[in-house]
Amino acid sequence: MSFSPGGTHCRLPGGKLIDKNGKEPKPGDMIEIFRDLYQHWAVYVGNGYVVHFSIEGGQSGSGAAAGKKGSVRKGLLKDAGKWKVNNYLDEEYEPRPSDEIVKKACSLVGSNLTYSLGSYNCEHFATEQRYGRPESRQAENLKAGIEQLSNSSHHWSFNHRRIRE
Repeated sequence: MSFSPGGTHCRLPGGKLIDKNGKEPKPGDMIEIFRDLYQHWAVYVGNGYVVHFSIEGGQSGSGAAAGKKGSVRKGLLKDAGKWKVNNYLDEEYEPRPSDEIVKKACSLVGSNLTYSLGSYNCEHFATEQRYGRPESRQAENLKAGIEQLSNSSHHWSFNHRRIRE
């Protein structure tokens, strides 16, 4: 698995992993990994490992990745770069038992799935493992932003035509 080369991570004395807020991940936790333009998501499965979903041969988060082949991989969290535990939907949905989350995520390692930025990306994968339902706030925000941009563009072109007439 390749996260970010030379990434920063936190280790307590004794080898325990801690996130940027000083929180130690527990099996079944969702891990938010910070990137320049987006966040990558994974599921912590214990012993320093995460399971995540990404485009084969590349980074997830690419807009050109719709309908591309993706794969589920297991790797060391210490190689992920900056990260934090973020079970942001715990207030909305009941998390599945941690042993079930870990078992299901690990059973999918090596699976090939279709990657779509808007309908099934790394965040959809992580939320599906934890809550049993795929959801991506990142994808929802992207869709809303594109829609807003489209509406603004339409409004501008309409007003621009009026001015020219």
